[in-house]
Amino acid sequence: MVQKLITNDDIMDAVQELAQQTRTGFEHVERELREIRQHLSQHDLQLTELRVLAEGLVNQHAAYINDIADILDRVQRLERQRPHVTKSEVRELQRLLQKVVDWALKTSKATGVPLQL
Repeated sequence: MVQKLITNDDIMDAVQELAQQTRTGFEHVERELREIRQHLSQHDLQLTELRVLAEGLVNQHAAYINDIADILDRVQRLERQRPHVTKSEVRELQRLLQKVVDWALKTSKATGVPLQL
């Protein structure tokens, strides 16, 4: 049986091949990391957009709460002066209450939070 002698050139070739495989592996890892960074950057942008949207919704909600409080104040004033309420004031009260009910129904449906009337 003949044994092949391993030469320095054989060792250098093997080392160079391993070095190339290592470079190729690191290049692949770097590409993957770049893609991950890009995805994270896109998700960061989406998260920022969602935060802005949520903040806007919170502000709108606060405005609705203030509007409802104003309407309820007007209703209470009308209730206190009930004997002197005109038909136009009753119609205005009905219109405002209908707006509140419509808004509450729409919000309940959109959020899935049941109304407790």
